[in-house]
Amino acid sequence: MAERKVSKSALRKACTLWIEFANAGYSWIRLMGNSYAMMMVPIAHSLYPDDKEARNKMIARSMDFYNTEPNIGNVINGIAVSMEEKIANNEESITGDDIVTIRTALMGPLAGIGDTILNVLNTIFLAIFIDMTLSGAWLVGPLGYLVCRLGSVNLLGRLSFYYGYNQGGNAVMEAINSGKFDKLVTVANIVGCVVMGALMCQYVKVQTGLKIVTENMTFNFQTQLFDALMPRLLPLLFTLFCWWLITKKRVSVNKLLVYIIVIAAVCASFGILV
Repeated sequence: MAERKVSKSALRKACTLWIEFANAGYSWIRLMGNSYAMMMVPIAHSLYPDDKEARNKMIARSMDFYNTEPNIGNVINGIAVSMEEKIANNEESITGDDIVTIRTALMGPLAGIGDTILNVLNTIFLAIFIDMTLSGAWLVGPLGYLVCRLGSVNLLGRLSFYYGYNQGGNAVMEAINSGKFDKLVTVANIVGCVVMGALMCQYVKVQTGLKIVTENMTFNFQTQLFDALMPRLLPLLFTLFCWWLITKKRVSVNKLLVYIIVIAAVCASFGILV
């Protein structure tokens, strides 16, 4: 019997289906399992063009619970496709249960890695294009953000898929266990903190109008105290306070926005903030 091989067109179609619709097929029971099964349809038809029963069996085992970051996590899907290819050729005694096992083992670690990397990239893109928009490039800014955001998602998703397909599960597990991904996450977190710090300094505006006025002098708290201690000290303290409320006190973002509006209105009316 001739070797069964997933065609290049089926690989491209499966990868595209996942990138475009990974978050479109959620269910309470399977979460992303429906989207994963949809992605596997062209793979099943490529491996078993004349065997409907084998196709149905493959799709059925693809509908188990599945949840990961859809772009970097696309590595898992590439690995699963390579394993399905081995099953179709009766290689290495691989079973459908083995695919479910490796999906379950990798979806958590790769979700953390993917969320970190994509969120850092998104923060960098926002920092660049929000500044461009506020500087007058009201059309180039939003369009540039969309191109970079969608382009990075597609690029990372495709690179991840083909990396998993070509390298297999063992190579990915070795990379995770070696600490390479941990170093990548650490670097991404550092870059994200630097970018957020720059955004905070540029866009968070907090100034006090408090003054002490006597016959001989005027003491301005903003310029003579806070700016003298550290420029942009109040925006830093305000940002850290919001972070503390969200992470330590579990205040929702919507409630925090309401609190900020109320505090800003009250403090501005009494001249505490300007």
